[in-house]
Amino acid sequence: MWPRARAGGRGTQRRHVKRETPVLAAFAALFLCAFAYGAEKVRLADIVFDGLARLGRAQMLLTVGLRIGESYTEAELKAQIEADIERLYRTEEFESVGPFDACRIETADGGTRVTFPVVEKKRVATVLIQGGKPVGGDDFAKNLRTGRGKLVSPGDIRQDREMLLRRCAVKGYFFAEVDAVLDPMPQGAIKVTFVVSPGPCVRIHRITFVGAARAEAGELWEQMENQERDFWLFGLLRSGYFSSQKIESDVKQIRAYLRSEKGLLNATAGVEEIAFDPDREAMYLTIRVEEGPVHVLKGFDIATESAPGKDAHFTADRLIVQTKAERLIGQPYHGTALRNVTNKIVSMYREDGYLNCRVNLREPRVELEGTEATAIVRIEERDRVYARRIDIRGNYKSKDEVIRRELAFAPGDLVTQTKLQKSVSNLHELQLFTPASVDIRPIESTATAEGTDFLVQAEDGNDGQMLMGIGMASDLGVIGSFALRKRNFDIFDWPSSFADIPRSFTGDGQILALELQPGDRYSHYRLSFTEPYLVNRWYGLTLSGSRDISRRDTWDNSNWGGDVRLNRYFTFERDIFATLAYRYDYIDIGRIDVDAPEDAYDVEGVTRVSALSVGLTLNKYLFDPYAGPYKGYRVWANYEYAGGFLGAHVDQWKAQAGAAYFLPVYEHEDGTRHIVMASGTFGWMETHHNTAEVPIFERFFLGGPHTLRGFRSYGVGPHENGEEIGGTALVHGTVEYTFPLFVNFLRGVTFFDWGQLEGPYRDGGVQKWDNHRLTMSRMRTAAGAGLRISLMPLGMTVPISLYWGEVIDSMPDDREHSFLFSIGSIGF
Repeated sequence: MWPRARAGGRGTQRRHVKRETPVLAAFAALFLCAFAYGAEKVRLADIVFDGLARLGRAQMLLTVGLRIGESYTEAELKAQIEADIERLYRTEEFESVGPFDACRIETADGGTRVTFPVVEKKRVATVLIQGGKPVGGDDFAKNLRTGRGKLVSPGDIRQDREMLLRRCAVKGYFFAEVDAVLDPMPQGAIKVTFVVSPGPCVRIHRITFVGAARAEAGELWEQMENQERDFWLFGLLRSGYFSSQKIESDVKQIRAYLRSEKGLLNATAGVEEIAFDPDREAMYLTIRVEEGPVHVLKGFDIATESAPGKDAHFTADRLIVQTKAERLIGQPYHGTALRNVTNKIVSMYREDGYLNCRVNLREPRVELEGTEATAIVRIEERDRVYARRIDIRGNYKSKDEVIRRELAFAPGDLVTQTKLQKSVSNLHELQLFTPASVDIRPIESTATAEGTDFLVQAEDGNDGQMLMGIGMASDLGVIGSFALRKRNFDIFDWPSSFADIPRSFTGDGQILALELQPGDRYSHYRLSFTEPYLVNRWYGLTLSGSRDISRRDTWDNSNWGGDVRLNRYFTFERDIFATLAYRYDYIDIGRIDVDAPEDAYDVEGVTRVSALSVGLTLNKYLFDPYAGPYKGYRVWANYEYAGGFLGAHVDQWKAQAGAAYFLPVYEHEDGTRHIVMASGTFGWMETHHNTAEVPIFERFFLGGPHTLRGFRSYGVGPHENGEEIGGTALVHGTVEYTFPLFVNFLRGVTFFDWGQLEGPYRDGGVQKWDNHRLTMSRMRTAAGAGLRISLMPLGMTVPISLYWGEVIDSMPDDREHSFLFSIGSIGF
């Protein structure tokens, strides 16, 4: 055996070799030399871990590679000890192990003993942050790597100090210092205290740009995340905290802005000086800009990579002409204008079915001499996209067919950008799915000669809506509201058990609506059912019944009614359709005072109305789940014939037409839009056969939050004894601008409304009718502003509108009302 006091020495042991021949003697000598240099193996009798207190010896024996009872040469033993030191370190249970020179290799009974000197890590008893108000005090300790019950780690403590320093810097404590104090606790635990010395709070008081001649300071400020502290609001809007991490990206953004938007393709920018006031509370940041010459656009270098054997779908000259890019030539290089050109190129390709087309605007080619630059555009055309299979995901309640029938394309169709946008718009307009989840995209990896698979993502939201409330208005009195609407109804999905009731009657896209609005002056009750796809996608059916009670100042109007409406669609997208409808109303006029209008006396008692109508509608718009229609137009016309061969008591006809145009003028990065909307409606009524005058309950009425704001509901047009009596000729419209105020849920509105309602009037005490009094000289106008709130109780959007309108032009009998609000279709 080779005894050692410390690892590293060598021992020898004598051997007695019997000399028989010189050859054997020489061989024995060589053999002895081999043993003398450590080739002899010795048995490992014991392993000791000197310093264990918290950990068990048995656990450590399983960790190391040395095994008691096995034999090792000196070299093997040394290598294994060094490897085991690394293994023990990797357990992260020790502050120190070894090193090798500190390990002891000693003779023991039955072999050799190896001793590892170790120092265990101690457990953290508690973590405190002293003076840590800038970082959130002790509450911030939960964000640290060093935590209660964990082992004390110098590396974790170092990283926590750096985190606290960064946190201080974010809050403006640029000169903060952080120390870690470790105090022993009973049972070998450690209390870790991070002592924060914040120093003064530093804020940016002024940012100065030096050398910027062609860019205003305000333009450059907008490119920076580091901002000056706002003075008047004491830092509430702009804190002014300086971030050393963000200043580098700020400088890059300024440089990119100058090159892209100002044509300064050689521009550079950098921090020239960071200065502080004597109290180290105010920072003065100076950024130097080197602009260089302004480069003008010389032309375009457009190259298209198309499929093998095919020519480019668009020539470079055609792209330049159709995107009107030639107007940029000779002008200062402008990145935003060029990106608009590339976006138009993308739209051109996608409108022709090249959905996977890629258009890249590369760095411009700058002439070595002069100040001209060429825009480099590279196009990856790829193949046209035909739909092969359409996969639906996320609809755990709605049937696949409910989604498929809203798509503007089917398997085998060429898919364009317009068809994708229309499909998404249709799904949003159903209001069955969570808005953020709706997405339609081709799966490029599935593209073959037969087509490409599409993935439609639409996660079911809460398809039921229940509203309850009570309100009061000067013109409608106290009114309660209970509305129950289920937009994903399935009349054939009956429950199989009592427990199945909550999941039944769901999934087919039908609409069931119940409205109960009792009030002291006005009450409305309605039940309706809509099957949007009757038999197939070309027909839709609506059935409804209603009960309305209106208690006016001098007379009451009670109405029972029902109607059937059948739609016939003419296009696959269902955006052009005709309507055939029939309604039957039972009207009872009673409680007529002496001051009531003569028109109320004329129809006292029960009157029946039987009417048939036809209409045509063209819907060419895109729908946003929060803002409503935002791009496109809607045109509609309707003609209704009552009485005559249909029977009942009233012989009249009514014609109406209207149009609306929607224009998105700006879109934010989060997808919210600024929208301009203009609309107009025209209506005309006359009698025939046995009816002399249009009954008061059939006439047009104007005014309120849905027609002419600034006037009370029904407050515009002919009046008698202070009571509105309606009219038979109507025109009204609006121009409004809506814009986002808070994400998608709050929008601002400015509007200009106009309208006129004409009908019966008195001339010398005699009532006359003249629809031709519908002239510009009698037009009412109002302007104002308001808010639109889109609440989503139970997952369904509930629109609430509040308006303030000021009347510009009115007539003597009109009744004005500046503040108006509405919840859904209910106006106050």
